[in-house]
Amino acid sequence: MAQIEVASEKTQSDLGSQLFVSAFDGKGDAVVQLLLAGVDVNWATKQGATSLFAAAQEGYDDVARLLIDSGANINQCANDNAAPLFIAAQKGRTDVVASLLEAGAMIDQTSNDGRTPLFTSAGNGHSATVQLLIDARANVNQAKDSGYAPLSIAAMGGYATVVQQLLDADANVNARTNNGRTPLYIAAQGGFDAIVHMLVMAGADVNQGANDEATPLFISAQQGHDAVVRRLIDAGAVVDAPCDDGRTPLFTSAGFGHTTVVAMLIAAGANVNQPRNTGFAPLTIAAMDNRHDVMKLLLAAGADVDHTTDAHETALFIAAQKGHADVVELLLAAGATVDLSSDDQRTPLFTSAGLGREAVVRLLLAAGADVNQPKNSGFAPLTIAAMDGHDSIVELLLAAGAKVNHTTNVGATALYVAAEKGRKVVAEQLIAAGANTDICLHDGSTPLFIAAQKGHEDIVRLLLDAGATVDMPFEVLRYCGSRRQTALTQDERTPLFTSAGFGHIEIVQLLIAAGANVNQPKDTGLTPLIIAAMDGHAEVVQLLLDAGADIDHQSNAKETALFIAAQKGKDDVVRVLLAAGAAIDLSSADERTPLFTSAGLGHDAVVRLLIDAGANVNQPKNVCLVPKSEVFMSGYTPIAIAAMDGRHKVVQQLLDAGADPTLCNNDGLSPRDLAQARGHKFVVTLLDTAIEFQQRESSNVHDDKSDSIAIDPESREAMPVS
Repeated sequence: MAQIEVASEKTQSDLGSQLFVSAFDGKGDAVVQLLLAGVDVNWATKQGATSLFAAAQEGYDDVARLLIDSGANINQCANDNAAPLFIAAQKGRTDVVASLLEAGAMIDQTSNDGRTPLFTSAGNGHSATVQLLIDARANVNQAKDSGYAPLSIAAMGGYATVVQQLLDADANVNARTNNGRTPLYIAAQGGFDAIVHMLVMAGADVNQGANDEATPLFISAQQGHDAVVRRLIDAGAVVDAPCDDGRTPLFTSAGFGHTTVVAMLIAAGANVNQPRNTGFAPLTIAAMDNRHDVMKLLLAAGADVDHTTDAHETALFIAAQKGHADVVELLLAAGATVDLSSDDQRTPLFTSAGLGREAVVRLLLAAGADVNQPKNSGFAPLTIAAMDGHDSIVELLLAAGAKVNHTTNVGATALYVAAEKGRKVVAEQLIAAGANTDICLHDGSTPLFIAAQKGHEDIVRLLLDAGATVDMPFEVLRYCGSRRQTALTQDERTPLFTSAGFGHIEIVQLLIAAGANVNQPKDTGLTPLIIAAMDGHAEVVQLLLDAGADIDHQSNAKETALFIAAQKGKDDVVRVLLAAGAAIDLSSADERTPLFTSAGLGHDAVVRLLIDAGANVNQPKNVCLVPKSEVFMSGYTPIAIAAMDGRHKVVQQLLDAGADPTLCNNDGLSPRDLAQARGHKFVVTLLDTAIEFQQRESSNVHDDKSDSIAIDPESREAMPVS
């Protein structure tokens, strides 16, 4: 239980509170007066603490005796079930403990978590109190809820005197906690050599493992407690006993760099090549953690320098991966095979090149590493170094004979991956070394294409200056493994097309200046202008128009840039195209005009632009109501499709522009009929108002006509009608 607080209690006015505070402060006279006044001797605070509890906690034995003599309940517990004896033992108040025991206090009463007075005094090293409790026949083996007994907790705290007292009282030297730890394990973990000696002499099992099978030797080796390790070895500890994941004492001490412990274990006959369950050996883990001195000991003791883990990674591979140059040098000097690869065929050179470990790369190249050995994806050390922008390593690899145009399984060169990632310095190095700027992936993508797509302006400029083909199309092909087969599709996107689609203005300018064909379409007939219009890149659209792009070019579906921009609601692009003279009523293959498609999709800003530019508001079109079918319904006008889809703003715009609300489709359905069928009540109201106005205007015109003129069939002269 935490030490009780009294400040808040002093503010209370009742006599019980006064008694508690007086006991807490050790004021015996005040306690006597309050008791004479009839105060309840067992009054308790909100925490459940009585005046006896307070006196016991603070060590006022005279006050405690006074309260006991006045009838205080010696076993009344606080809210956490701690009795006065417990708190006195915890605080080492030996005199109070003696008084309480003499008065008949329950010696083994536990707190809520199972701690006894003996447990808590042992855990705090109060040897005098411990001896008193032992003499009073406290249970020396009664454990708390976690399974820790007084001997375990004393060993954990390093209280040698208490440990000896408990051993002398026949405490169970091999008692295990819930996680299987013995007092010896606990003492070994803490590095308490004197206590380890006591426990061993008392018959502790030196090889008893915890639930994870870790022995006292394992845990002391892991912590680097060399004196304890020596004592346990001398006591007969099994030197290679593994825990449940296969780690031995040598393995764990090697990983933590405990050189002295490693030397002891090797001298005691530890197996220097015994791996854990992942295949890691002591040498492997030492290499990973840069334990140079430990590795010297292991190698001198016969460690297998080329041992591989379950992933076929050697100590050299792991050291290279981590960038531990001094370890790499040590392993190479010990004869490590320089090109042994992992299960995915990465070599030490590959992994160090990809991670930018320049010092390691130099060592491996000097040791004769194969500069062109690829991993299973076909990536070579040069490819991975180029991808990650390690220019100094690229320079080293090129100087060592790396093939500058080596291709991966999908056809990527080092220049391609550098272009894709925007590695300008590396791209310059590769081009200077003779890299072919037009080698493409198996799908046809070139370095220029990917750089244009990714928006790497500096790379595009570099490749153009190096003579890259500006209009080489990108072809999407079918492959089987890495073997080229029959063409599946050819979408024929050029660098200009893809950069226009992504809105990379500066790159578009560069490609145009380099002579790119601004009208070269892809397989669907889309041109750079159309794709730029589709994605709303108005500035790119203007650049392409200025360069001579065909403003009215139609895709395979007969859709122009204006149509696509109107369909997508790109009013900025529509404005540019109209200003440049785009044909406003050119229709698609299914006879939809820009106005029709924008009206149906509710793009009211675009509709306004098209109306203002003179679009035909009454031009009817065919509409495929069921995608991919042969079912067509003809005769739909822009106002009909807008009404059907409930686009009330567009309907109003079209009405204001003179659209005829009474025109029916080929099935005889008017815009009003279509709106009503879909439940668009507001649109129906708009149309009813417009129709009524149209009818009224028509009637007024008829009434206001001057006298009708008839023709005399004989004279063919006009004559008034009577």
